[in-house]
Amino acid sequence: AVKKKSNTTISLDAIKESASDVEEFGLEDINIDDDDHLPGLFDDGETLVRSNQLILSRFKGSMIGTKLMLAILYTAQTSGNMEVLFSTQVLIEMLNMNENSSVYSQIRTAAFEITNMKIWVEDPNKERFAIVNLFESAVYDHGLLRITLTEYARRNITNLKKNFSSIQMKYLMSFGSNQKRQQKTNYSLRLYEILHTHLFKATKERGRYSFKMLLTDLRLSIGVIDPSI
Repeated sequence: AVKKKSNTTISLDAIKESASDVEEFGLEDINIDDDDHLPGLFDDGETLVRSNQLILSRFKGSMIGTKLMLAILYTAQTSGNMEVLFSTQVLIEMLNMNENSSVYSQIRTAAFEITNMKIWVEDPNKERFAIVNLFESAVYDHGLLRITLTEYARRNITNLKKNFSSIQMKYLMSFGSNQKRQQKTNYSLRLYEILHTHLFKATKERGRYSFKMLLTDLRLSIGVIDPSI
């Protein structure tokens, strides 16, 4: 279960009181029951399962954008709901936001990034590629961020039978604690994910595992090179 914190939940009354204002932004159809809670931080054993195709796809993103993407996918996967909600306080803690800067601006930048993030899957040898979005929309109002996932995202995180990898969220979200080095740390996070997908098919020799990957493909996958260029 997702860790619950009293300072990160939004009461039902608060949602109802703001319903008339929220309606303008399309949030009026969200049903939040009295016993429901918004997602919090992550505990041991909370694992994100994704297709290897999704993990190995090419995209370029910031540390905050990448971590927000992971949190959205995990929350959607565990709840079964392709629309997920986060409170402002959870976003601050989860994404290690700089509270000395405008939190609103940081949330807006991250939301803009993930809704414009293109996932590239390509096989140049067969002259085949796919360019898709993971998220349809992001709406922020009254301290709530709502994100809607695409059908492509749903297929790559639910009912997976083969060619998938499971990684604990606490490890994924531990990257990027140093705000001054977040972009370099983002490369480390992507490299960690890629290595994890190859773990069980790597060759073991003298107690070490190894696999081959073209340097250009690696640089594209971790975002050193923008795949859209």
